[in-house]
Amino acid sequence: MKYVFTVLIFITLYTANVFADEYPVYELRLKDHKFDKEVIKVKAGTKFRLIVYNDDSEFEEFESKKMMIEKFIQPKSKINLLIGPFKPNSYDFFADFHPSTGKGTLIAE
Repeated sequence: MKYVFTVLIFITLYTANVFADEYPVYELRLKDHKFDKEVIKVKAGTKFRLIVYNDDSEFEEFESKKMMIEKFIQPKSKINLLIGPFKPNSYDFFADFHPSTGKGTLIAE
């Protein structure tokens, strides 16, 4: 029984990694309370992976009301989001603790 359980865990983890690799990956970095990209363009109707790095020494929150995302990011770390698909449109995002400087737009086209 122990071996069956081990095999099932391996298959589950392997399958999750295989499917995770199918999605396009976009990266976004937050440094000095600003995102390195003000615009990210993605293909509409497609799920994708968004990796958001917080290079600052303070906590931050990545937020988008239109994308319905609200995630804390620890200092000097990252979050890995599987999001979408989105209809063709623009979707604003911002750094909730510094919204005047940390802002951008994701465009699905």
